[in-house]
Amino acid sequence: MTANNLIFSQNASHQEVKITESRLPLIKELSSRDNIYKQFSQTVNYNEKLIAQNQNYSLEMEFYSYTAKKYDDTLTLAAESGIPYDTLISINSISNAGINLNQKKLILPTAKGIFITKTPESNIEALIYQEFKELISNYEDICYNIKDRVFYFLPGKRLTPTQRAFFLDPSMQLPLQNISITSAFGFRNSPIYKRWKFHKGIDLAAKDGTPVYACQNGKVKAVLKMDPIFGNCLIIEHENAYSSVYAHLSDFCVKKGDIVAKGTEIAHTGHTGAVTGPHLHFELRLKGQALNPEDILDFSEKN
Repeated sequence: MTANNLIFSQNASHQEVKITESRLPLIKELSSRDNIYKQFSQTVNYNEKLIAQNQNYSLEMEFYSYTAKKYDDTLTLAAESGIPYDTLISINSISNAGINLNQKKLILPTAKGIFITKTPESNIEALIYQEFKELISNYEDICYNIKDRVFYFLPGKRLTPTQRAFFLDPSMQLPLQNISITSAFGFRNSPIYKRWKFHKGIDLAAKDGTPVYACQNGKVKAVLKMDPIFGNCLIIEHENAYSSVYAHLSDFCVKKGDIVAKGTEIAHTGHTGAVTGPHLHFELRLKGQALNPEDILDFSEKN
């Protein structure tokens, strides 16, 4: 392994490599016109042959830095660097494809695979850990310290189709297949309290037992049972400080802590809590503040 301005430490069980972006060789342009990029590409090609021959422990693992430009995203970076986006997002803790990378300082490794951490901080990192955690023991002789977080490298591994879909689609979908809004967002004469009151979500008509779907990838933050207002209720945390609320449910298909993909069936509608009949109360929140779902989701094809 070439030092490449890395800091090594050794203990009885493994070698730890501390990666500091400011100490790495800087690629200014992902093009053969850049001499640093040419060095990077040569090592990438060499390591690719070793991985194909299953000689993972002979890898010349080096790291370079690159500052993303205005037009860069994970897919273009993968194409131009020759490193799969699976590798790029896992070493740089990029949680979804919708994140603006402009001027973000990135670490570019010289081998294809996945970086996995035992302390995931995003939903995609948690999915990667769940999928590959049994393999960590095979690669624990060396680990990488990136911003005081420890990562292990699994050569040649790729995201699963589920993980790939989870990462690539940052948009939101409607929580029911058939949409009919019976009460909009904003002030209304509450049918429960019989007075003018602010409605923090929208009410969607639905018979008891209608499937409810996660509007976006996320982690189940709370499962409330028989809340006096919301009845049976789910709250899902999404990326970028968004969360969604699904209330008056009859039952649940998920539990607290579950990671769910957009479109996953999470519950069924009911009439629990403070209601006059069966329906789904649906909220979107940003940093805890209620937003109008009709401003964010596409209701153009609602029934």
